[in-house]
Amino acid sequence: MLAEERAYAIAEQNKHILAQNLQLEKVNDEKDKLFSIVSHDLKAPLDSILGYLELLSDNFLEPVEKKEIEAELLERTKYTSDLLTNLLSWAKVQMQGVTVQLSAIRLTELAEQVIKSKMAIAAKKGININWSIDPSLQVTGDRNMLLIILRNLVNNALKFTKPGGEILIKAIQKETSIELSVKDNGIGIPAEKQEDIFSLKTTSTYGTNNEKGIGLGLRMCQEFMDYQHGKIWFESKEGAGSVFYISLPADKLVINTRLNVQ
Repeated sequence: MLAEERAYAIAEQNKHILAQNLQLEKVNDEKDKLFSIVSHDLKAPLDSILGYLELLSDNFLEPVEKKEIEAELLERTKYTSDLLTNLLSWAKVQMQGVTVQLSAIRLTELAEQVIKSKMAIAAKKGININWSIDPSLQVTGDRNMLLIILRNLVNNALKFTKPGGEILIKAIQKETSIELSVKDNGIGIPAEKQEDIFSLKTTSTYGTNNEKGIGLGLRMCQEFMDYQHGKIWFESKEGAGSVFYISLPADKLVINTRLNVQ
């Protein structure tokens, strides 16, 4: 009997050690990805911005050339700002945990804010952003997290939609939840990449205008949805576009609850 108990205890200890090793491997993988982003994916656009600023200081540039460079500089700066926002938000969560502040959020206000911030990029690519959201629809969620999530989903749709394409942001009422979707008619996601789309295993990808994507945004979107007890998923077919969905509880009462998530 003692031998059986000892064998059982050893087996349980081995399981525990294995679980710890797997968790350590996951942490190391995420750390390596983070360093990769900082060392390359963030450095590259900053170098590009520096190059454009040096060109603008050239007194021999024609006005038309300066205007083109200024437009490109603005786009690069916006991209780098979005990347840095994602990086800092995700890093903060990994190191410090996150405080979720739940409240009643009107989806039309979020959509208007995100679309307004992306209109210049959409106009440059000739992409129409349309939305269909009942003004009365409200969800219970964290406003800052939802802004980051919706901004990332719209960013991806813009990135992987060809010039002249369309994006539709839509919300529908379910029984006890509200489902928000961001649909595009872009290039879609290859089948072999779909399994890892919400993980840091995904590799860098390039949009239809050679915009670079690093895979961090969707991973963070999933984490932020988990913190709000929501769901995120997608449907995609290569060459036919993608639809990303998020689902959150429909709001009935204004809630001012703070949940400390570690």
